[in-house]
Amino acid sequence: VAVMGWRRRNLLISFTLLAVLAASVVLIFSVTRRAERLARLQIDFVSGVSHELCTPLAVITSAAENLADGVTSEPQQIQEYGALIRDQGRRLERMVDQVLLFAAERSGRAAYEPRPIEVASVVAQSLHASEPLLRDAGFTLEKELHSDLPLVAADPAALSRCLDNLLSNAMKYSTANRWIAVR
Repeated sequence: VAVMGWRRRNLLISFTLLAVLAASVVLIFSVTRRAERLARLQIDFVSGVSHELCTPLAVITSAAENLADGVTSEPQQIQEYGALIRDQGRRLERMVDQVLLFAAERSGRAAYEPRPIEVASVVAQSLHASEPLLRDAGFTLEKELHSDLPLVAADPAALSRCLDNLLSNAMKYSTANRWIAVR
């Protein structure tokens, strides 16, 4: 009877250990798959960011080379090249800011400071900053901003970046009609 009790106890302990080992193996496979998926997402993210950064860099480099090589000497063209370099530099700056913000959010270091703000004024400032880029790209901007909108609790800088991103996406994915409306 005593030996039978020991056997049952040992069998129960053995099965418990096997169950824990099996669960550990399943957990290891699950964590490994998740790590691989995360690594793929990170590679895709870096690839996408690199691709997005290459376009303005190529434009800036080309315009700067044309200026440096003396391809043009007309003041109007020099001014156009300068404006192009400035605008693409600002575009690069916004992209880098977005990447840094994304990294800060993912690491938990992003600190938003929501406070009551007037949405119309933030939207108007964002649109004013983007108007030269929209105009140079041939877009017509229709805006309808009501000044009597209620205050909204938001971080003004984050809201501005969000609007800049929406405008950038509207430009990037627009159809041939080149028209953007903000209401």
